[in-house]
Amino acid sequence: MTTKITVEAHAGWPVAVYALDSFSSATAANVTEHLLEIIPPGDAKEFHATSNREIRCVELPRTDIVGLQPVPNPLDFASVVRGLKAGKRFARAGWNGKGMFIFLVPGSRFTVNREPLLSILGDGAEVDYHAHIDMKTAQGYVVPWLASQADVLAEDWTEVVPA
Repeated sequence: MTTKITVEAHAGWPVAVYALDSFSSATAANVTEHLLEIIPPGDAKEFHATSNREIRCVELPRTDIVGLQPVPNPLDFASVVRGLKAGKRFARAGWNGKGMFIFLVPGSRFTVNREPLLSILGDGAEVDYHAHIDMKTAQGYVVPWLASQADVLAEDWTEVVPA
C-alpha cells in the first residue's frame, strides 16, 4: 500500500522531508534516513510512504538570519553537547530568524587585572576560568547560558555555521 503525503511549507518556514527506509522491519542496523528535499516557504510537494518507507517532516529555521546559515539536520541535546565540545554553534528552531546561537567558551587561566575581580581577589591573582556555554542573543549581546529542561529534551536543535 502507498500513502500520498502532501507537504506544504507555509508561514514562511522551509520544511525538510526525510525518508526512513526499511521502516517495516526496523532495527537500528537496517533503518536509513536521508533527506529527500527541502520545501521552500510557500511551496508544496507530494511524497509517498510505503510499508518500507516512513516520511518525516521537520520545520526548519529560516535561512535569512543575517550572517548565519542553519544546517538542516535536527539534533538532540546530546549531539549538541558533542558538537559544542568540537567548537560548533547551535540554535533551537524556536529561535528562528533572530540570529541567536549557543557556543562553548573553553576554560582558561588568567591573571586578574580589572574589576570586579580586582577588588574581590586582588591584583595579580590567578583565576582558573572554567569552560561554559554562552549565547549570542537577538540583540547581539553575549551572555552566560543555562539549558532549561525543554532545551535538554528538545530534538529541534540545528547546527549554525558562518555564512
